[in-house]
Amino acid sequence: LVQPFHVGALMREYWRLCSSRKFMMLVLASGVPFNGMFLYVLATPVFLGDHLQFEPTQFFWFFLCTIGGIMAGAAVSGRLAGKMSPQRQIMRGFRIMVAVSVVNIVLNLAAPLSAFWALPLIGLFSFGWAMMVPVVTLLVLDQVPERRGMASSLQACIGSAANGLVAGLLVPLVMHSTLALALTSAGLMLVGLVAWYGVRRSIAA
Repeated sequence: LVQPFHVGALMREYWRLCSSRKFMMLVLASGVPFNGMFLYVLATPVFLGDHLQFEPTQFFWFFLCTIGGIMAGAAVSGRLAGKMSPQRQIMRGFRIMVAVSVVNIVLNLAAPLSAFWALPLIGLFSFGWAMMVPVVTLLVLDQVPERRGMASSLQACIGSAANGLVAGLLVPLVMHSTLALALTSAGLMLVGLVAWYGVRRSIAA
């Protein structure tokens, strides 16, 4: 459906979306948990170079875990599409991220830091996020089926703003402590989980 370009109408539609609690909660549920993994990417020089004592030539192990987790999660999400309700698939992704976050915090408190558990946990977190985010994104677009492009662009804009805040404000504060990184990652994931719980009952099964 082609929409005529009228600035006033465009701004009204953007405002309608931004003032929609359901739309905003779904956007937060999809975008904010991503930063639970992304903050480790932003902190890579300190996390890998200082904490894990990696040489630059070893950094690829981190990206194998994160990108591999995202690719595997997306593949599983595609296989599950149509085989279970959106609520169940989204909650499976969040359960994985919750479990990983708890284990990550416990190990940072109780065990010597090791790449052998730190990197796979970040990869599993990425897997959980990638498993649920395509479903949430479809729900975002379904809020305004006649303006899916607008919904997608606004979702990307809000997600990018969240990424920018994490990069500019949070990462410099927490990157020098692996426990602080783990706690912040869990906190960002919880923002998304709370947002999802705020709207999940209004999503048709």
